[in-house]
Amino acid sequence: STNARAGVIAIIGRHIDWVEQHPHHAQFLQQARYEPAVAGHSDEIQSRNREFGMAIGLWAKRYVDAGQLRSMPVDIFIALLLGPVSEYAKGRISGRKSSNTVLAKKLLTQSAWCMLGVCEDTLESSV
Repeated sequence: STNARAGVIAIIGRHIDWVEQHPHHAQFLQQARYEPAVAGHSDEIQSRNREFGMAIGLWAKRYVDAGQLRSMPVDIFIALLLGPVSEYAKGRISGRKSSNTVLAKKLLTQSAWCMLGVCEDTLESSV
């Protein structure tokens, strides 16, 4: 991404697009984590989650250092970035009535930016 805001928009938009394009895969991933067969792979899953967290942390650090993103622990950053979009996706794949994807992208990216970005209408730039 060319800047932090574009990156936040791209991450959230891609997540929503992937769920729309692969609803059966998304539903499987949502349900599989509760299956006993998946528990046998918990070490690998934890390792991949750590790698993902490190990659997001490195991406965000570049923009924290540039003054575009607020400084915070990576686990909180990921929760604020992906938590709301994950909830939206869960509702979408479960068949609950949900907003169209254009509106979802707009509102979810605006909200994420307000929580994560350094701009006049956000909180202090560091926690």
